[in-house]
Amino acid sequence: MHDLDNPETLAAILVSLKRQLRVHEIHRVGHGNEFYIFQTDLPSGRTVIKIPKDKIFSNVNDSHIDSQVLLDQEFALLQYVRECGILQVPKPLRKLSADGFGAIVMSFVPSDDSLPDQRQLGALLARIHSLPPPAFALSAQEGLEIPELISQRLTKRWGELNNFVPDLPVLPEMHTLVDIMESTRPAKQLLHMDFRLANFRTEAGNISAVLDWSNALIGHPALELARVAETGETDADFLAGYNEVAAFPRVESLIDLLFRLDTATMLALVFLSEDPDPERAGPAVARIRKLYTSFKSELKRGS
Repeated sequence: MHDLDNPETLAAILVSLKRQLRVHEIHRVGHGNEFYIFQTDLPSGRTVIKIPKDKIFSNVNDSHIDSQVLLDQEFALLQYVRECGILQVPKPLRKLSADGFGAIVMSFVPSDDSLPDQRQLGALLARIHSLPPPAFALSAQEGLEIPELISQRLTKRWGELNNFVPDLPVLPEMHTLVDIMESTRPAKQLLHMDFRLANFRTEAGNISAVLDWSNALIGHPALELARVAETGETDADFLAGYNEVAAFPRVESLIDLLFRLDTATMLALVFLSEDPDPERAGPAVARIRKLYTSFKSELKRGS
């Protein structure tokens, strides 16, 4: 049960938010794994309110994440990307606090839930990757650069996965993983890192907004492109759209396999624990085994 699932807690928060916003009604319209989404009408127009389900998030993929840090980061990133000329994000309006919970108010972006144009998607992600890094730290970065971050979190998540899959093979030592990814260290580009259908607002296939910047990182674009590929929601048109804006970033196949393992491991843990889905968990674990076999073969070939 989440903190916000307590009826008394939620009622107190909504009373406070109504008072601060000077509105009579606030309606819940959606949710993700970590946040609830509410909606209200202000004199300036319809707005969205994002409130964390818990003050502190902890799960098998991530532990002890302060929800206020994520809210502050999202507000700052929305401001930043808009200032950089990318307007396909909600406009951040206000930061609020109610009963110890943070909340951010954003402009409402309508959507007809149509499938996004793949070429547009690729071009938009390339534009995001072309931005210089913001001047503030990002939560998911954990103060690390990509080689250390991926080696550390993959090792941790691999250990968590081993609790569900006892016969999981052994990963190389972290220092070996860092050495493999060393060539990606100089890249310092903004990555959204949750670029998927659930986070797009569309109208007639045109992308009007990209939501949820909680997982954003600074690093090599190949990391995000590996993640996008592993979610299986893109096609050749996506790659063509990306290439229209920027050259597709190439990395050694060993690095690409590590980046893909990072995403595949996260997905398997989601389907096994965070948001259990037996029908998807099996294929997710099978995908990890396939990637690991390819990784070990490539590693042996290069030794």
